[in-house]
Amino acid sequence: MSHGGEMLRADKRYLYKRNGGDTWWVKFRVPGTKKTIRKSLKTSNLKEAQERRDKLLEHRKLLLDQTSHAEQLTELRKHYLSSVDEDERRIIRDIAQDAAEDLAAEMGLTHIYKGMEVFDLDELSDEEQKPYKSYKTALGQLTPLNEVLPVWLQTIKNKGTRSDYRRGVEVLAQRFATLEEVDRRGVKRFLEWAKRETKVSNATLRKWMSGYKSLWEFADKEKSIWNVFPVSAHGTY
Repeated sequence: MSHGGEMLRADKRYLYKRNGGDTWWVKFRVPGTKKTIRKSLKTSNLKEAQERRDKLLEHRKLLLDQTSHAEQLTELRKHYLSSVDEDERRIIRDIAQDAAEDLAAEMGLTHIYKGMEVFDLDELSDEEQKPYKSYKTALGQLTPLNEVLPVWLQTIKNKGTRSDYRRGVEVLAQRFATLEEVDRRGVKRFLEWAKRETKVSNATLRKWMSGYKSLWEFADKEKSIWNVFPVSAHGTY
């Protein structure tokens, strides 16, 4: 009969030690791609290394099962925010960084990111910021509009108001992906754009703004950014 210690020693799938060191590393190829994952598990204890490897493989499989980058972010965010284990959170941070760097590579932006640490966010366009924002979203530091919308709408009792608010946020989501990227200047530009592009009346726009304030309050964000004057027929204040 095999003893527990022998079973642990036998289970070294994807595990190895570098240059004769004591620390365990994990190495495996991502199915369906040419990418190889190599990461330090930051432990010399085999059992801990196995547990961290298994969590890494589990989260990687969850990502592979998703059909879009947005779904991957939602899945990562859910697991990161619900986890109370720092080791697991570290693993998810690593996976989120990998996913963001993959997105940067797909967009031809690898030269900007280079490890997610050596770039100036203020110098990037909205399009170039997408990999960074995807990383922050996965870690719960940004609040995606499309994620908070259905939960917030459940708190709106009136059916007509709920429908109006939904439309307003759907239009807002055409310009912003997360609540945190909306500031006062962005609000003014958005309202001018929404008035011009959607051809809505001032009354409808004011109703949407009431919805935005409600949403920001629901998400515990500063709703006063929406305290602006109504947009005129010509798109000015």
